[in-house]
Amino acid sequence: MEQAAGMIDADHPTGMPIIQTSKFFLYRATFADGTAKLVGAVLRGDHEVNPVKVKNHVGAAEMELLPLEEAEAFTGAKTGFMGPVGLKEVQMLVDRSLEGAVNLTCGANRTDHHHFGLDPARDLPGCAYVDLRMAAEGDTCTRCGKGQYQAFRGIEVGQVFKLGLKYSKAMSCTFLDEQGKENPMVMGCYGIGITRTVAAAIEQNYDADGIIWPWPIAPYQIHVVCLDPGNPEVSGVASQVEKDLEGAGFEVLHDDREGMSPGAKFKDADLLGFPLRLIVGAKGLKDGIVELRDRRTKEVVKLKPEAAVAEVSAARDRIMQELETAGGR
Repeated sequence: MEQAAGMIDADHPTGMPIIQTSKFFLYRATFADGTAKLVGAVLRGDHEVNPVKVKNHVGAAEMELLPLEEAEAFTGAKTGFMGPVGLKEVQMLVDRSLEGAVNLTCGANRTDHHHFGLDPARDLPGCAYVDLRMAAEGDTCTRCGKGQYQAFRGIEVGQVFKLGLKYSKAMSCTFLDEQGKENPMVMGCYGIGITRTVAAAIEQNYDADGIIWPWPIAPYQIHVVCLDPGNPEVSGVASQVEKDLEGAGFEVLHDDREGMSPGAKFKDADLLGFPLRLIVGAKGLKDGIVELRDRRTKEVVKLKPEAAVAEVSAARDRIMQELETAGGR
């Protein structure tokens, strides 16, 4: 790259701002007819490549980042020092953000060295300036030219796939149009990730103590905590309450583990995060009561054991109403 200044050692502190650096990606594009070619993508150092944009621009059926060993053999440099200059038989694409840019740094295709002074228009003959990068916070809207892009964290819980005519032609899946002509159907499909949906719900419903399950997807709705399983009276009431609740259609987890302190059981109950916790202990039963605790609000209601079904039903209705008001969280 003699025309673009020279080379600098990788260990030399250039102090170059990141907007004066570039990054390089080398892809293998495979087309519908089975042919393949190499495609290079050059972006500014602070931008990320969007492989879908690269694939769509070249019209490839499949696109893969060239495996590291192949890329190193092709460029003659280790990863981190590969660059776009001097590579033959590579379709070179440069992101539009670099149009008119000069004095960029890039890998020199020589391990431990970089070029500086890269001018894509001069040093990458035949390159095309294309929109290659991922959208980033603060980008101006491409439609109105006024609004700015804002980024938010999210979880992909479903996908939609455009299948086109690929399978309908292969399976002769057709329909008759208004003229009575037979045409292949345009197909698509979608999928919903159950485990991702659960993960998304937990991301929105937790506190420092653990999960707070939304009622509709909670593994169990009621957590019966028996504080004195060795006490026949306490264990008997806890078991009866469990039967009553299950008989009313509720899903119940009964913690009747022996040899554990109440604090340990409460900590486990918070961590598991089922919507309602019903506590049965010898101390409460002396006064003829058990306690019902809401996991989200931490509110506690004292009630008679025989009133458990009625109180739990009322709590369920309240929780579902709050859920509906909050928009289904």
